Amino acid sequence: PPAWHDGGWTAEPNAYVSDNVYATTSPPKNQTRTVNYGTFGFDATIPATATITGVTVSVEWKVSTTASIATLGAQAVVNGTPVGTELVNTLEPTADTTQSFTVSGLTRAQLANGALVVRVRATRGNVNTAFTASLDAVSVKVDYMVQVPTAITVDAVGATTARGADTFTYDQA
Repeated sequence: PPAWHDGGWTAEPNAYVSDNVYATTSPPKNQTRTVNYGTFGFDATIPATATITGVTVSVEWKVSTTASIATLGAQAVVNGTPVGTELVNTLEPTADTTQSFTVSGLTRAQLANGALVVRVRATRGNVNTAFTASLDAVSVKVDYMVQVPTAITVDAVGATTARGADTFTYDQA
């Protein structure tokens, strides 16, 4: 499971798998509570020669009431710096809602060794009605490609006779 860093949330480890067991927070009026999830284990799963072609972050969350002016947010952060655009939900979903956003331009180094975290926040507006934000799952999907080396064979005079599955022959000219 990913590691987390508490910022006023309880049961943070519960938010790494969609199982209806939640990390929760109840921010005070006009305040925000954040939690960062990171160390997703990409070091062992993404080959060192990989080129990252896409990163998709998903969060599954909800709030306890629609009367609190609640805002939920999620953003990718690399080495302490936010990247991309924050996903913001002001619709106050009261049932588990999964939302995703993409982050472009990341490298393997930015995903490895815990450099990438997903910052999730819950903000309560200027209203006396309290709410509880519940976070069921945070996940990161990485698409990548690995360049496959192509074998090249040359003859005694340096002419290419094979490249991968292709073969070449030459006449006297």
